[in-house]
Amino acid sequence: MLDEAHQSSFSIHPGSVKMYKDLKPLYWWPGMKSAIADYVSRCLTCQKVKVEHRDPTGLLQPLKFPKWKWERITMDFISGLPVTPRKNNSVWVIVDRFTKSTHFIPVRASMTSDVLGDIYIRECFDNLLKQDDKRDVSTETTGPAQADLSAGLQTSTERLAVLLAYP
Repeated sequence: MLDEAHQSSFSIHPGSVKMYKDLKPLYWWPGMKSAIADYVSRCLTCQKVKVEHRDPTGLLQPLKFPKWKWERITMDFISGLPVTPRKNNSVWVIVDRFTKSTHFIPVRASMTSDVLGDIYIRECFDNLLKQDDKRDVSTETTGPAQADLSAGLQTSTERLAVLLAYP
């Protein structure tokens, strides 16, 4: 009966939901829904022509472009490196997507997120603020994150929390 309902010239390989809805008014047996789903999942023709109901993957969807420097960053760790004299065995790569500036920071693989947050603030933003102070750059060109940092937040944890609060 399942063969006839699934492979007849009138039904042309319906999916399990449609096949169940077609058979439900006419037939019923215990475990009918799971039996139909199992039968359809084993059909070789259905497996070959199965349609994906997802958005296309890859570069077809544009990435959001940042408006300020250090608004959107990417990070990655290169680990498994030989130990340096300062006991570092990894490199933390941080890239600003707006300016394309890159920081390669030697770190230990065992460092906690608090320590990495302090290093991130020190290496990326403290140096950036020093450069901006030398150039006397206003808030309008540096963005809200740098303006909050230069307003005098005390600890690097507080500064990192402010930076992460901006989308």
